[in-house]
Amino acid sequence: MEEGEYFLKVLIPSYAAGSIIGKGGQTIVQLQKETGATIKLSKSKDFYPGTTERVCLIQGTVEALNSVHNFIAEKVREMPQSAQKPEPVSILQPQTTVNPDRVKQAKLIVPNSTAGLIIGKGGATVKAVMEQSGAWVQLSQKPEGINLQERVVTISGEPEQNRKAVEIIVQKIQEDPQSSSCLNISYSNVSGPVANSNPTGSPYANTAEVLPNAAAAAATASSLLGQAGLTGMGAFPATMSSFSGNDLLAITSALNTLASYGYNTNTLGLGLNPAAASGVLAAVAASANPAAAAAANLLASYANDASSSAGHPATGLSGFSLGSLAAATGASNGYLNASSPLMASSLLATEKLADGAKDVVEIAVPENLVGAILGKGGKTLVEYQELTGARIQISKKGEFIPGTRNRKVTITGSPAATQAAQYLISQRITYEQGVRATNPQKVG
Repeated sequence: MEEGEYFLKVLIPSYAAGSIIGKGGQTIVQLQKETGATIKLSKSKDFYPGTTERVCLIQGTVEALNSVHNFIAEKVREMPQSAQKPEPVSILQPQTTVNPDRVKQAKLIVPNSTAGLIIGKGGATVKAVMEQSGAWVQLSQKPEGINLQERVVTISGEPEQNRKAVEIIVQKIQEDPQSSSCLNISYSNVSGPVANSNPTGSPYANTAEVLPNAAAAAATASSLLGQAGLTGMGAFPATMSSFSGNDLLAITSALNTLASYGYNTNTLGLGLNPAAASGVLAAVAASANPAAAAAANLLASYANDASSSAGHPATGLSGFSLGSLAAATGASNGYLNASSPLMASSLLATEKLADGAKDVVEIAVPENLVGAILGKGGKTLVEYQELTGARIQISKKGEFIPGTRNRKVTITGSPAATQAAQYLISQRITYEQGVRATNPQKVG
């Protein structure tokens, strides 16, 4: 490796690979000539775990890395319509369709050491990157205990914002003496866990290794899905069909960002009618901070979609599911406890509107995962009930759903509350499975 040369690893959605390589490899050869970079790409079906994205490794000067990335970003923005058709996917399947927001994103894979420099002390650097670029920068979750060798950085925004953010990240790669520690382009024989390509959910990519036994996986999926037939990332039941799993992850992370900037997400009015919600969000969006503004704009667009989507009256479920997620986020970020009137009102309002309609949702949870939902001394279960306002009951020890080793979890409450509770439980289970797959000794 020459003096002054560095490496940048990028995820390339399979729909964009063809236009980056070009006929007979012409485009990629030309790109290497013009920039002086060396570009390697994983084979056509050799995807990054849990995705349909190929891995691209670029070697070159800082300027070359930035030029090549600009070219890739341009091709990623040209998504063919056919790639966008969402199909319902089970929680345990890697997604085959592409999230339409992918065109606004850049995904980089960086060594853990570089990730530390990007985040900075207490998240100060990543905040600065967002403020300087205007893009939204998130890293895949950090697992507890063992460190992953790499983390995935997702950058979202307008082309110019993303370009600036990538430039700053390349600078961090340059500052990290260990930045060239992971130069593989194939992950097919990597043993052990790798980082999730998404910034939310589990820290780990959803790979075959996580659930070695496909039959067990299918069984867990169908039991987790219960009668509600969850679609997307184990997210909300069918009433929420206007939101995909990716949308929910985007919403949750936007709420978390606002909370991290000190906004009380409970007061954003997401449970109100969309017009009021958009008003509150517009006020946040006008604030000086681009990252908070980006989050607020994202939420405002969801609040509007929720009201305009067919079959939902404006006061219908969608507005409230956002409300209950907002309440849950606020609470988990230390704003207001469950007994506060605000929290109660955001959930009580749902009750009144839905004419006191109470939903009862039953889901099956494998015996060995019940502990994850209970928490130490039942603490997690209590927290989830306080957060969502739903009542969650688990069948007694030894009482299984006939013919299985699954315990029955019954969730009762307003539609929004039961959805939020179900979401929290399925997220927790998915996370727990990832953790156990990496520390097999921690069983029970």
